[in-house]
Amino acid sequence: MSDTQLDKHSIAIRKRSVGELFNLTLVVLRTEGLRVFGWFAVFVIPLTLINHALLTWLTESVFVLDAEEEAWSVVYFFGYAGLVALETPFASSAALIYLGKRVFAADVRPSKTEVLVAWVEALPQLILYTIFLLPLILVYDCLPEIVVLERSPLVRGRKDQITTFRRLKNFHRDRFGEQFVVLLPLFWFGVILVPTLGLVVTAIFYLCVGPIEKFPALFCAIQAPVVCWTVTLFLLVFHFLRYIDMRIEREGWDVELVFRAERSRMTGGE
Repeated sequence: MSDTQLDKHSIAIRKRSVGELFNLTLVVLRTEGLRVFGWFAVFVIPLTLINHALLTWLTESVFVLDAEEEAWSVVYFFGYAGLVALETPFASSAALIYLGKRVFAADVRPSKTEVLVAWVEALPQLILYTIFLLPLILVYDCLPEIVVLERSPLVRGRKDQITTFRRLKNFHRDRFGEQFVVLLPLFWFGVILVPTLGLVVTAIFYLCVGPIEKFPALFCAIQAPVVCWTVTLFLLVFHFLRYIDMRIEREGWDVELVFRAERSRMTGGE
C-alpha cells in the first residue's frame, strides 16, 4: 500500500476498547457485509458441500447412526462446528484481503482483480500456515491476518528481513493471557447469537418446509452451516478489527501511518 493512501481510511485507525470493536464490527457488517460475505462464500459454498458429504459418511458409516435418530443430528452439528473451526483460517483469506484493502480505500472499493492477485500471491504461505501448520493458531491467534495482509517472506533473503514465523512470534509476544480476556466477551456473545440464529432457522424451516420431526436430517444439514458460518463471519470481521487494534497498541501503527502520509505529502508523493 503506497504512502499516498495511508491517510485515506474507510475505518479510523485508532485504539479502541473491546466494546468499541463490537460496535465497529456491526458497522462494518452493515456497510460492507454483502461484499465480505461474497468473498467468504467463495470458500464457504464448496466447503459446505464437502462437509455435508464427509459428515454424512461419518455418522452413517463410522458411527452407524440412522438419520432419524437424535444422536445423528448431535454428531452432525458438533462435527460441523469442528470442521468450520479448522477451515476458517483458510476460508477467510479472501475476505481478509478485501477488508485489508478496503481500510485504505475510503472512496473506492478494491476490485476483484486486486483481491484475487493478492490472494494468489499469498497462497503458498496460506497453504503452509493455515493447513499444514494450523495448530500454531492456538498460540498465534492473528496468524491468518499476518499471513495474508503483512506478506512477510517465508525465508529471510536479507539480514534485515523478518520472516512470517518471526513476525508471528514478535507480534504475539506477551499476549497469551490477553487472548483469553478477549475470548470471554466473545463467548457470551456466542451464547446469545447461536441460540437466536437457531430459532430463526427453525422458524423459517417450519414455514417453508414443514415440521422438523418429518425432515430431521434436512433441517440439521441446513441449520448447522447457517449457524456456524454466520457466527464465523461476525468473528472474522471482529478479529480483523482486533488485529488492527493490536498493531496500534503494540507498534504505534496509527502514529506511523500519520508520519508516513505526512512524509509523502512533503516529498510530493514520490
